Amino acid sequence: TAKADNQTAVMFFRGANGQRYGLELIDNPTLRAKSVATFMAGARTMQ
Repeated sequence: TAKADNQTAVMFFRGANGQRYGLELIDNPTLRAKSVATFMAGARTMQ
């Protein structure tokens, strides 16, 4: 379960090369569960 107090979801992770990366989702006017699910699914495809 996630709770948002704003319109932003941020994810940080390390790539296979050891570098750090960040992704940010800004959903306006409110952060929607469907948008967060799509954001997470897209992040899982990154290699």
